[in-house]
Amino acid sequence: ESATQATAAQTAPDALSPRNWNIDLVDADRVWQELGIRGAGAVVAGFDSGVTLEHPALRDAYRGLLVDGEYDHNYNWFEPDGRLYPNGNLGPSLSDAPYDCDFWSTHGTHTMGTMVGDGGTPGTQIGMAPAARWIAVPGICYGTMSGYRGDDIGGIKAFQWLLCPTDLSGDPATADCSKAPDVINNSWGSANPTS
Repeated sequence: ESATQATAAQTAPDALSPRNWNIDLVDADRVWQELGIRGAGAVVAGFDSGVTLEHPALRDAYRGLLVDGEYDHNYNWFEPDGRLYPNGNLGPSLSDAPYDCDFWSTHGTHTMGTMVGDGGTPGTQIGMAPAARWIAVPGICYGTMSGYRGDDIGGIKAFQWLLCPTDLSGDPATADCSKAPDVINNSWGSANPTS
């Protein structure tokens, strides 16, 4: 192979960068190219530690990003607490915009990147479905599911929200099940597992 051919192959629009070993390993690029499936029209949800909203590979795929560059977090983000409320009310979201509560490893941001990450230029797609949109619930933060008393309640509320999202108030009167995600990713583990 000539040096010109090798250079052309390395810079072709669909060429993957060496950093995209995950895409290459599962042949996601073949699905994109041969079947034309990149996740368009699908919504994925992260049920983890949240997501860093302004991450450059994730920001544009957030379902709450409006065409004017502003955000609408209703139905796209919800942070439950560990308290019970009457009549199925989830209670208000503890935060009004996406963030990642795992300040040491930003695990939720990492897992969202694995789902939909896209650097915006050829060869920088790190997610399996780079054309999908995302929503998230930080269901394993602090008083939600991290060893505090409200663990079960917060986790159940997170699942409930994913099945039928509400606005940030958590009021069941605002629930819209048509806004539920097509896919939910949970990537949980424990430093001290018990059986």
